[in-house]
Amino acid sequence: MTGEITPLRAIGERDAEGWVLVRNAGSTYDDGVEDALYEMFTREDDLRSTNSRLRSLGDGAAQQFQLDAARANIVRGLTIAPDARVLEIGAGCGAITRYLGERAALVDAVEPAPRRARVARARTRDLPGVEVFVGEHSDVPAVPTYDVIVVVGVLEYVGGGSADPEAYVEFLSHLGRCLRPGGTLALAIENKIGVKYLVGAPEDHTDVVFDSIEGYPGVTHARTFSRHELEALFVAAGLEPSVRIAFPDYKLTRAVMDAEALERDAPQLLANLPSFPSADLRSSRPRLADEARVWRTLVDAGLAAETGNSFLVLAGKGAPQQLWPQELAAVYYSRSRREHYSLGKRVIRDGDELVVDRARVGEASDDALIDITEGRERVIQGVTVQEAATGLTTVGVAVLLAQWREALERHAAESGATPFDFVPNNLVMTPAGVLEPIDQEWTAPGWGLERVVRRGILWFVAQLARDVPPDRWEGCEVVRDVARLLGPAVGLDATGLWIDVAIAEEAEFLAEVGVPQQGEGSAEHAQRIAADLTQMVDGPLSELPLGERLPGVLERVRGYLATAEESTAHLSGEVERLSVEIDGALERERLALAQAELANHWSVEAALGARVAQEKTRSAETMQSVLAERFAAAEARYVHVQAQAGDLQTSLDGIRRSRAFRVIGLYYRLVEKAAPSGSGRRRAYGGTLRSLVGVARRLRPLPEVPPVVISIPASEAPLVSIVIPVHGKWEYTERCLQAVAATEGDIAYEVIVVDDASPDDTLERLGQVRGIRVVALEQNAGFVGACNAGIEATRGELVVLLNNDTRVTPGWLAPLVETVSEPGVGLVGSQLQYPDGRLQEAGGIVFSDGSGWNYGKFEDPGIPAYTFRRDVDYCSGASIIIRKSALDALGNLDTRYAPAYYDDTDLAFGIRELGMRVVYEPRSVVVHDEGVSHGTDETSGIKAYQAVNKEKFVEKWRDRLAEQCEPGALNVPYAARRGNGSRIVVVIDHYVPRPDEDSGSVRMMGMLRTLRELGYGVLFVPDNRHRSEPWTGILGEMGVEVFYGHGDLPGRLSQLAEHIHAVIVSRVTVAWNHVFTLRSVLPGVPLIFDTVDLHFLREERAAELAGAESLSARAETLKSLELAIASTSDTTVVVSPYEQKLLQSILPDTDVKVLPNIHYPEAVPSSAEERAGLLFVGSFAHQPNADGLRWFFSQVLPLIEERLPGIPVNVVGRDPDQDLVAEAPANVVFHGWVKDLGPLYDAARIAIAPLRYGAGVKGKIGEALAYGVPVVMTPIGAEGMSIEHEATAWVADDAQAFADGVVALVTDDELWSQMSKAGAQHIDSIFGPDRFAEMLAEILP
Repeated sequence: MTGEITPLRAIGERDAEGWVLVRNAGSTYDDGVEDALYEMFTREDDLRSTNSRLRSLGDGAAQQFQLDAARANIVRGLTIAPDARVLEIGAGCGAITRYLGERAALVDAVEPAPRRARVARARTRDLPGVEVFVGEHSDVPAVPTYDVIVVVGVLEYVGGGSADPEAYVEFLSHLGRCLRPGGTLALAIENKIGVKYLVGAPEDHTDVVFDSIEGYPGVTHARTFSRHELEALFVAAGLEPSVRIAFPDYKLTRAVMDAEALERDAPQLLANLPSFPSADLRSSRPRLADEARVWRTLVDAGLAAETGNSFLVLAGKGAPQQLWPQELAAVYYSRSRREHYSLGKRVIRDGDELVVDRARVGEASDDALIDITEGRERVIQGVTVQEAATGLTTVGVAVLLAQWREALERHAAESGATPFDFVPNNLVMTPAGVLEPIDQEWTAPGWGLERVVRRGILWFVAQLARDVPPDRWEGCEVVRDVARLLGPAVGLDATGLWIDVAIAEEAEFLAEVGVPQQGEGSAEHAQRIAADLTQMVDGPLSELPLGERLPGVLERVRGYLATAEESTAHLSGEVERLSVEIDGALERERLALAQAELANHWSVEAALGARVAQEKTRSAETMQSVLAERFAAAEARYVHVQAQAGDLQTSLDGIRRSRAFRVIGLYYRLVEKAAPSGSGRRRAYGGTLRSLVGVARRLRPLPEVPPVVISIPASEAPLVSIVIPVHGKWEYTERCLQAVAATEGDIAYEVIVVDDASPDDTLERLGQVRGIRVVALEQNAGFVGACNAGIEATRGELVVLLNNDTRVTPGWLAPLVETVSEPGVGLVGSQLQYPDGRLQEAGGIVFSDGSGWNYGKFEDPGIPAYTFRRDVDYCSGASIIIRKSALDALGNLDTRYAPAYYDDTDLAFGIRELGMRVVYEPRSVVVHDEGVSHGTDETSGIKAYQAVNKEKFVEKWRDRLAEQCEPGALNVPYAARRGNGSRIVVVIDHYVPRPDEDSGSVRMMGMLRTLRELGYGVLFVPDNRHRSEPWTGILGEMGVEVFYGHGDLPGRLSQLAEHIHAVIVSRVTVAWNHVFTLRSVLPGVPLIFDTVDLHFLREERAAELAGAESLSARAETLKSLELAIASTSDTTVVVSPYEQKLLQSILPDTDVKVLPNIHYPEAVPSSAEERAGLLFVGSFAHQPNADGLRWFFSQVLPLIEERLPGIPVNVVGRDPDQDLVAEAPANVVFHGWVKDLGPLYDAARIAIAPLRYGAGVKGKIGEALAYGVPVVMTPIGAEGMSIEHEATAWVADDAQAFADGVVALVTDDELWSQMSKAGAQHIDSIFGPDRFAEMLAEILP
């Protein structure tokens, strides 16, 4: 969740599952799949809105619908700003919520059904900007808060089916009041006169044919609208609507279009939609008309904008809508594809013409077998070959197909590739008769031209058979017959054997690009598709859209009925004749048979009649039955709850009427005002109070309390002593102890509960808790006195002070112990949260006037600023851990602050006076019911001591307070983190470093760690903004703030600008995104450009080695960019003296410094005994590694095996090229990614680095040398490392020299030992942490 608090976020109560209850309106709507989806979303890690794999996990159509990536397509084309605040009404199971959360900084999603809200929350659990609320739209405060409001599939239910516009206008008006000026409301709804309803599709909500077109004449719970009606509703609500149409509907959208613009500029695009026929939601439609042909007619008549199946209304507040750019004409999406094959296309006006921008919707994959084409192409006006064929004779179609084949062969010869998408539907016939290709998405390496021919004719015939009447194809009964007829026109055999080949090939293709069903392997997937395609080609022509229509079906049914009636009449006469003429057993038997046959015919007649009647029936009875059942269940629950409430109210009224209750109530009101807890006057009243409690029990015996079953795993030799002071309020103490009992880990601890003369039966109940030690005070001592009494009873080296109105989380204790055990740390505090999940405190700030600030109060605890460990002014005493030795030195809590308040702040200042640190630990999460102990009124009771004790605190620490920040909200960002270093260094790189993955990450992690050791505060910005774990958490433990998520980076930098010492931005591919912003927001702050390695140098060497002009052009582009950034930076950092010299020769006026890799010393082996084989380590995402291994396998390894046959070679690295693995010799083992390389280094005789190109310093070479493993390398590998050949490593110029080095180090133990020791010493001297710190300090200003 972002740092902003919308009015909606300020209300409600957070459920344990993460969603926030604003108001439960009793909605029980569900699809029956919510529980399964919830389990799936809590189990799966990749919940991205583009992840097609989720759909394949769905069990059944209902789950698959909710998991389909296309659910978000209705809004995917909208231009929603990254910093937008978005409200979604009707979140459902979170499909659209997920996309909005990935796109926008803040999303408030409202859903009335709790079961669906929990699913939406689970689906968005990794998106910090998203909150899910249970409530209605009317629960959203009518404050202009949001830039965008999204409402999908909700408006139709607002009025309960009523035709009165009042409810709908009020709904829209309320949302309009929630919009900021200039904001936009995006609303999707079905069109009551959409083309699918015009051709007879049952209305989605009522399942009745023509129901919406006839104005919903019956009872309905939902109502859709025409475009005119919708626009009128929006205008009445004070909004400015602009309408787009969507196909096949808003649920699983494939196209959203500006119909009026396309009617004017490109009617062919509007008419030729890929979405017909639209799916029927429930019952199947009668065959009345072809939806595609009717749609084309409506387009020709200029009625497209009125008759699209669904509408997307974009309504601006006080201005036109801002989400759909004026130049955008349409967006199209592929459907049911795997993520890496999914495409989106945007039709854009570019001057006087239209262009199509094609781009992936999701992420690419290296495993893709088929290539897709991204980029821009011009919209070519004209008729496609497919469309032209519908108006031709059979001979004309054959001639047209022959022309297509010739064009295909010509195009393949000219392009040198197989144009897999060069099919008739993707060719436009220009007025000049030229066939121009359009929509060329696919290229499939290795697929031949004949396969394209078979594919093209298969789909051509399948579509053409739908587009023309069956009688056009004389002698043809099924689609396969038409394919046999037309196949010879393109050189295919007349027998039609090619058809099944084409089906198998297309099934293979579609299985590769499509999403499989649950549990379906690739083979099963292809088989299912092949079966569907076979059914398509073997389907009767009469059952296609232009085949037999409903009138023909009814005529056939009438024929059946007439035949049945004639048969019935005949059999009736026969029965009568037999009954008269025949007597006896034979006659009775024949009579029975005839009667049976008559009954059968009557049943046939009845069945046929039912089929006709079924076309006219409605589902109102079913709906009425379902609603009746739900109402009855709800009524029963209401009656039950009402009865329980009545019983409880009766008991409560009886207690309140009792004399004892009135006496005690009066006592509390008087005593709390006159004698607060801890005061001398209060202790004098203590005995009287306990007497009154006894009187109350005698007057009205309290109900028996069942024994408390709490067991604390106490230790006789505790490391930690947990002190919990209590004064009444047993229900909170009980919850606190139950939570402590669930503490995870093996830390030995004890629990000491100090009963501070509780006025109730707390002391008695504590006696029933196993494993705790109880310190019972006779007189009330107040919070400070109770804590000190508990501290005196402790036995542990560490003491935790824990309020009784807290609930610790299971993993709360270990982080506290870990952090306080670090050298120099004296006190550590937990992250405190409210019960609704909002942050209560992430460490406290003390200003120079002694006032305090609960840092992060009411914010999202997942915001980056609150998730890293840091030194703080103080931590709230609700949950802190302190060294017992420090408490002894301070004399425990200062009693001048009795009974309470400022004692914890004073303790923190005292800890620092002892020379120790006070630290906030975000991994220790504790829920705190703030105000339970002493209330919130600062003018009465214990709370009044807050102001009194502040003065005492200021008097005691006046000198130290002069060092604190001045009070004020503007000083909070710096005041909160100044303990982590008064000078801040901002570091930007491509992602959170993963040192177990690549050497660049090792260097970056070393840089961040060293900056902290040098005393700097560090703000690390991953360019991809991902919160990669566990490494984000590890950086947080180091005190590094990781700015993940979609927060406002310029805003954060502006907050800290005065204290930012320098900015380090790494890699040219990252730096160019940030240089302008950094110079604008932080003028005058030194900018350090860390090249990591000179990218252009690596690319130049790759181009030279491959002799590829395309690579050379890329190198030149990178060079220009890299040099430009270096020129504008204050300092440029390279990793080797070689690159320093090179860059200075090109840019002599540039300040270039060297910061190499960092390597930490490892245990160096004393001998080569029990070591064997070669080890290569390197990520295959880095191309030089794959190239080097190919060279080693082909050129070097054969030379080695001549002298060392079968020598083992171990290769470590993620995602090696499959051809490299397949071609590797038998003695090579690919291990993939390995988390811990230590055992492999300990077992290896030699490490190899056969690099032929690259740049920078090679981290894996340094790592191997640090482990004491000698390395054989090329000069490229040795570059920048000051390697001395045959002393610190073996450097080989060619394959023979490389092989000689391997053999020498395998066969000569003495050489191996000398090089092992020398290499490790060399690495430590130039790349060790001490030298690294010196060089980094020299770089910083």
